[in-house]
Amino acid sequence: MLIATTILLAACGQNDPVALFVQNAPEEEAVARKDVTMILTGDYSGLYRSSDSQGKMSESDYIAWAKQAFGKYHEIVKNCGGLEAIEVFEKTERKPGEHYRLIYRVYMNDKVQDQCKPKNFMPLHAIKTAKGWDVRGE
Repeated sequence: MLIATTILLAACGQNDPVALFVQNAPEEEAVARKDVTMILTGDYSGLYRSSDSQGKMSESDYIAWAKQAFGKYHEIVKNCGGLEAIEVFEKTERKPGEHYRLIYRVYMNDKVQDQCKPKNFMPLHAIKTAKGWDVRGE
């Protein structure tokens, strides 16, 4: 099952790209969309607050880990004039209503540099748990 949905982050004058990107998201995509947006915009504190890492590690340790793990994505976006849009490029239902594999396509504002051409973000898995939806990398 392939679904392509584009959401412009700079639309409608909204100041919160995370809220704009998550708004109207299907239930199984909401957490993944939120996490991807926070990673790409470098909002590691927000990522910490929305994760289950609270209490397992300090916020400063989590931010240091997140910068090391995801900093390259944020740097590319930052060096390309910021985030223009993200789309769900591929959505594969692994187990109906419980497990989806998601690939997001990222568009930056700078269209000239080679490094700024649209890129696919790493594949993610949205898995329904007793507490809601969990997102994991592949």
